[in-house]
Amino acid sequence: MRNFWKVVFFLLLSILILFFTSCTPQTQTHLSNEDFWTGSDGLSFSFIDENPPETVYEETPFTIALQVENLGAHTLTGFMTLSIEDDYLCLVDENNECSTFTAVDTQTLSIKSEIEDYYAAIDQYTKDLAATTDADEQNTLRREIQTARKNIETLKDSVPVRNPYKTRLFSLEGKSIFNYEGGSDIISYKAKAKSAGALSESHEVTVVATGCYEYTTTWNQNICIDTNVNNMMVFPGSCKTEDIGLTDQGAPVAITEIKPTMLPTGDGYLRPMFQIYVSNVGNGNVINKDKTQQACTATGLNSKDYNMVFLKSFVLSSQDISYDFNGYDPKTGKELNPGTDGDFISCSPNPLILKDTGNDYITCVLNEGLTLDQFSLNQAPYMTQLSVQLDYGYTLSQSKTMTIQKILTY
Repeated sequence: MRNFWKVVFFLLLSILILFFTSCTPQTQTHLSNEDFWTGSDGLSFSFIDENPPETVYEETPFTIALQVENLGAHTLTGFMTLSIEDDYLCLVDENNECSTFTAVDTQTLSIKSEIEDYYAAIDQYTKDLAATTDADEQNTLRREIQTARKNIETLKDSVPVRNPYKTRLFSLEGKSIFNYEGGSDIISYKAKAKSAGALSESHEVTVVATGCYEYTTTWNQNICIDTNVNNMMVFPGSCKTEDIGLTDQGAPVAITEIKPTMLPTGDGYLRPMFQIYVSNVGNGNVINKDKTQQACTATGLNSKDYNMVFLKSFVLSSQDISYDFNGYDPKTGKELNPGTDGDFISCSPNPLILKDTGNDYITCVLNEGLTLDQFSLNQAPYMTQLSVQLDYGYTLSQSKTMTIQKILTY
């Protein structure tokens, strides 16, 4: 009988421990920004409930408001355009009267550049903060980060709506070890309903919001440099070249696969070659990163500005074995002066124009004639790091339908 009550006691104790454990909030600790390189979103936004309302009466003011979030791993700066049916709606001034807008000026681009500089400073402060254990230095860096963030908000507020397509500049931090949720904000517009029409009691209209922004995809992973290309030697425990299948990197454009090939040169060395497969995995369109403002203004885009992805950098083993993009010629759509910076690696095509399916690949290969010790066939296969960065623009839209109701007096 005594053993029976012991069993009952320990059973109840186990249940209580399990209960309290399940009720205790679990906090996840992230050690690196790379922990946030997951998912296929960058900018996400939606209309806030009842902003605009489903029904509004003629000559009545209302608010259009958007909740904007950065769900990805990188800071973004972009533009939000509000498209309305001008015959039935207008944006208003402080007197609730339909406003007249002038063309956007060069201040917008200047402020955008300043904001990007502040975000670059925040990234550097964040890295320095993670690297130091000195309490005073940490406090100084935190103050610098807060000051930079305040300056960004001041700059954003200094850009009013002043063009016919109702465009706003905005910026949002990406997810990081210091900002688990990523940046968020609310963009709002004061609007007013016009007439529903002389012969109508109501009229249905659609409000469309379009976001256009620059973004980055970064990928780091160890890969195998397989010097045993002919399988003629035995290296116990050595690696072998394999295709690398990937999912996402916390961005709407993803590197989905890396296909490495070790090309023998015939003189005792290798020419590593890598095919980098890229895909649009988000719910919007890839655009030329240099044309994000045009995509959200009256200027618009040419067909050649869609599906354009830039391979910004490709680094193998060390900074010495790398490729850096030189920029491109808008007339030809090709890279400017490829191979003139002493790069050991050549990559093409760059920029990459994705197919209609949203997929394609870039090939990067060690330049001919190089005899580098790390690619000698006399050494055993080994693992080394490959780092890739893609830059691009991205655009997506959301719409909301509302009804303008006539005020009936009979």
